[in-house]
Amino acid sequence: MKITEELIPLIEKALGFKLYKWQRAYLLEKPYSEPLERATGRTTVYVIKLLLTNREPINIKFDAMKYKDHRGVHYTDFFRNFMGEIDAKLTAVGLPTRTVKPKQSRGVTIEVGVDTDKLQLKLRAIAKHVGALADELDGIDKGIGCDNCGSYYVYETGPERLACGNCGSQFHITNAMLYNESPTRLEGSE
Repeated sequence: MKITEELIPLIEKALGFKLYKWQRAYLLEKPYSEPLERATGRTTVYVIKLLLTNREPINIKFDAMKYKDHRGVHYTDFFRNFMGEIDAKLTAVGLPTRTVKPKQSRGVTIEVGVDTDKLQLKLRAIAKHVGALADELDGIDKGIGCDNCGSYYVYETGPERLACGNCGSQFHITNAMLYNESPTRLEGSE
């Protein structure tokens, strides 16, 4: 886009201050005399012109090194941040800049507050029942169920002896139960 006289008030509104005469002339591509002192607004007006008139898209995060107007590693970080601030101000008043905008995520933000004392108690309760669940799943895999209540939550109580964790019935392992020697409890759950 070409910067015109009509855009100058909008740019000043975005910045929150009036531009010097030489800055306006620079933006309008008219003859000007640039001050030699520091802190006279050279970088400000350079960034404005860069953001509004550059033909290529600018990725502020990656292109700061390419477009910075002074040398130095620390200056690159300053320039990147300054460019981002000016870009935000210009776009806030509706001026289209040449920056590549990051895509807005459509995800959902969820905040979770946890009382760690209660969480610890809950995890202990879960750990207690994991062993019983492992026994029941092993019973299902082995096809060993309680003859009394039908539960597969059975565990070994001794050699060739099982007990039902649901109703408490005890019984012998028979050849018909197809018992194999796989563990009935998860390692570390005892």
